[in-house]
Amino acid sequence: MPQSLHNVQIPEGLVVNDCTIPIGQISEEATEVWKKVSKYFGEHYYRKCNWQQSMEDMMLVLLVSSDPT
Repeated sequence: MPQSLHNVQIPEGLVVNDCTIPIGQISEEATEVWKKVSKYFGEHYYRKCNWQQSMEDMMLVLLVSSDPT
């Protein structure tokens, strides 16, 4: 495995507990936009090898899209 590749595994409980906005309070419009974005990335950028690699790619997209800088 190359040195530049890091394996990030976050338990689901930590993600849910550390959310600044409760899951049910996200607007419907934001939810629809995220569905479109995730579908686009799923069709064009995620690896199609296996489920774990696809989820790693999705987490990276989430991290990049939520970065305020």
